[in-house]
Amino acid sequence: MEKCLVITNSNDEFLDRSSSDFLNCWNVKMPKNVDLCQAETLLNEDSEEIEFILSTQIMIYDLTTLMVKELGLHVLYEACYSSGNNLKSVLYSTPSEKGMYVIVVSSSCYGVVNNFDITFYNSVEMMYSRVKAEYDNMLPNIASIIKRQKLGEILSLFY
Repeated sequence: MEKCLVITNSNDEFLDRSSSDFLNCWNVKMPKNVDLCQAETLLNEDSEEIEFILSTQIMIYDLTTLMVKELGLHVLYEACYSSGNNLKSVLYSTPSEKGMYVIVVSSSCYGVVNNFDITFYNSVEMMYSRVKAEYDNMLPNIASIIKRQKLGEILSLFY
């Protein structure tokens, strides 16, 4: 699969730089067999959501582990929905001038992942709001929690 560049016209230099820095970091640190291609971009007033397609299928646990190890992300939670074939991981970056983003990886095929969504934010408040919403909304629909970050750990990264 051909590597792609994130080209955005968000009129927000911080969002554009964040998405570009993420892709550059991905290309340098992630294994070469896990390339990305941009599928779709949705621009909002204070965020930019990009769907990335992976060059190869990978198990959700393996992708989450790679993102934590190679990109330094935090796992908000990993969970199993319904009878075990629907899995979801939510990860997020440490808020900084280099970028603020939340990644949602989900699988409805027993853990096999083909793509993931990443939302870049231009304010710590908006990013925290999304992280907190994901945290609060996780419990009602989950069959089992595989991994979950403590609320105090989340707060320490933002405040």
